[in-house]
Amino acid sequence: MTKVKLTNVEVKNNPTKFTDNIELDVTLECMEEISSDLDLELVYVGSSASADEDQVLESVSVGPVKVGTNKFVVTAPAPNVEKISASDLLDCTVLLLKVSYNNQLFSQVGYFVSNQYTDKELQEAPPSKPIVEKLVRTLNDKPRVTTFQIEW
Repeated sequence: MTKVKLTNVEVKNNPTKFTDNIELDVTLECMEEISSDLDLELVYVGSSASADEDQVLESVSVGPVKVGTNKFVVTAPAPNVEKISASDLLDCTVLLLKVSYNNQLFSQVGYFVSNQYTDKELQEAPPSKPIVEKLVRTLNDKPRVTTFQIEW
């Protein structure tokens, strides 16, 4: 039986400029006392072709986690555009929130991410070198939540 359940993640700024921080309100329900902190990691998938291009935007430990409802704000910088190829930047990708206990992943929330120009001319004829300041990042409002059994 699980001791901690991720009950809600709210994206605070969506859609937003690509260069803006990512801010999530995370709500967890703790059913039983746990002895260690929880680790939250926010990962931007830079390319579907290689995990080497994934960027850890934020990694934070939270605790002590008390029995009951616990809320945390996770704020992360925008992905480093220099580490994303131009073709992948304007493609669909994924943002993952991973929640672990004692190095064991027990919950993962995945958002499909779309980076697009709002300007019609740029949409129809995107420049070879992306104009990052004109990109808007949109996270899909129906995340994919996966839970895993772990040793508590």
